[in-house]
Amino acid sequence: MYIITISGLSGSGKTFLAKRINEYFTDSIIISLDNYCFDNEYLYIKYGKINFSHPNAFDYRLFLNNIEELKERGYTHLPQFDIKNNEKSKNQLVYKSKILIVEGMYAQRYCNEIDTIDIFVKVDLDIALIRKIQRDRKERNRTLNAILNEHQFNTRETYIKYLIKQENQSKYIFDNNYRINIEEVITQLKKEF
Repeated sequence: MYIITISGLSGSGKTFLAKRINEYFTDSIIISLDNYCFDNEYLYIKYGKINFSHPNAFDYRLFLNNIEELKERGYTHLPQFDIKNNEKSKNQLVYKSKILIVEGMYAQRYCNEIDTIDIFVKVDLDIALIRKIQRDRKERNRTLNAILNEHQFNTRETYIKYLIKQENQSKYIFDNNYRINIEEVITQLKKEF
């Protein structure tokens, strides 16, 4: 099983790219790290604040366990997390495929000890913020003030502290300030399989 990681800032276009790759390579599945988020209560009790942009906001052990189950058993039950309502829902049964696409801010970091093809989606902080405002207001029912506060006090800090390192360690870096070149991504990935 080939594993592609897609990392980058919130609002960079990771999910969009993962879906395009999944459409092209039909024998593939997507795992979104968003589904491994701990809930607000857990984060507040454990860390004293809620920061979904921090690496500790995700259940890393469960994620790695799911990857191992896919490799060894050929199937696993993936958690589902409803970001809008901040709650877990029923797990989803998925079966092993030729290609596993892992997308999330820390996809490359969490797969650090696994043989992967690492992609980093690069975007300017201001463009990511604009996209995040549009997405989060529409799909996650968040207020503008909440989005701006999260960006100012969490996203920028984690970008500088964690994501730049992932960018430097990724095999492929694709700029998505305007429109990511899907054909270029597919061309590069076809060389890997």
